[in-house]
Parts: sequence; structure tokens; C-alpha cells
Amino acid sequence: METIIFRHADGRQAGILEHVLNKAGKKFRYVDAYHDDMSDFNALEAELLIVMGGGMGVYQSDTYPFLSHEVKILEKRMAQDLPTLGICLGSQLMAQALGGRNYKGTHGYERGWHKINVNEAGMKTPLRHIDVKETMVMQWHTDTFDLPKDATLLASSDLYENQAFSYGKNALAIQCHPEVNPNKISQWMAEVYSQIITKAVDQKKILADTQKYCSTSMNQAEKMMFEFLGNTNLITAEKKHA
Repeated sequence: METIIFRHADGRQAGILEHVLNKAGKKFRYVDAYHDDMSDFNALEAELLIVMGGGMGVYQSDTYPFLSHEVKILEKRMAQDLPTLGICLGSQLMAQALGGRNYKGTHGYERGWHKINVNEAGMKTPLRHIDVKETMVMQWHTDTFDLPKDATLLASSDLYENQAFSYGKNALAIQCHPEVNPNKISQWMAEVYSQIITKAVDQKKILADTQKYCSTSMNQAEKMMFEFLGNTNLITAEKKHA
């Protein structure tokens, strides 16, 4: 079995997550949800399913019908408590699959390097590695979601309460972007410029903050991901400290 990574735009890579999977000796492949046929995808096929971010909203399934397929896949997968990780849009899709509502956040853009406060429940999970006491994290979203029933809130930010949650033993949803590396951030900056939404993003500050925070963020994300793989029994004890 292998890890399958859903992505939602051309050329998007999983950043530090890809690095960790390689380091742990885990096979993985990308599925381009926006392009590939998702209607008959086997939700139980992957050893681990990672659902990455994207520029669309979960509530835009009329425009992006593949989102509905992803929600159904996540419903089936989480019902079986199979290892599942959602990043940004991925976390929103997981919330939707569990009955949580998605919508435009009332506090506007949350983009750039920010702190997240991991709560008491979260400190017992791999999320503790990206708590504000350990690192700043990259945010890149305007949408948010209501916490699904039976999900456990793990972290919040100053702007948005629902930053991360767990469901069952093996599902983890994260609104922020612990996977980023400098290449991903540079790509996002180029996209922001081309989309003429620079008023929403202080590019100079983000690039300066990237110099300050990205290295630590990557180190902490690696710890988080290795612990997640260990907790879901996807790697052995020996691999946890690779």
C-alpha cells in the first residue's frame, strides 16, 4: 500500500510532508483531484490519504464538482478510522465530510506567518510541535469551518478558533500550512502577484518573516509528521527517529 496525496492545482507539491515520507521510506503518489476522475476512487485504497490545500471553497462544488467526490471519499475513509491528514482546504473538506459547515471567515484574510495556540487536548497530539512556543506557522486562507460533532478541537489562532481537529484515532485536520518550504512560499507570492490580490498580502513582510521562521517551522513540521506516522502505525519505532 502507498500514501496518496490529493492536490488541487498544477505543480503543487507537499513540501516537508513529501520529505518526511521519503525519509520514512514510504511510497506515495499524487492524484490531481481537479483533473483526474474521482468518481470511482477507492476511498480505502491508500495506506495514508493526504488532502492538500487549494484556492477554491468547499461550498463551490457546483463549480468544482470534484470537491463533492472528495467529501464522499473522506466520509467513507474516516468512518473506517483510516489514517487521513488534511491541510487547509483538506481540513475544510474533512470538516464537511463530518457534517461541519464551511463558509467565508468573518475576520478576513489570515495569510503570512502567525502563531497558533495548541490547547490541552492538542498538546497530547503531534500538533504540540507547531504550538506558538515552538514555532510560527504559515497561514493562507479566508474560509473557515464549524467544528464537526465528535471532533476534538486541538488548536486556535487569534483570528480563527478552529485551526486543527482530530477525529477518531487516525484523522488529523490542520487549517494552517506546516508543510511549507521556501519554494512553496515563492510560488504563492508569484500567484498572488498574478491574481492582483496584493492588497490582501504584505509580500515584503511575508518574505522577510520566511527568512526568520521557515527553517524552524520545517524542523517542527518534520517532528509533527513523524509522530503522526508513528501514532497511526505507519512507521516502526525505529523509523520515528530517522
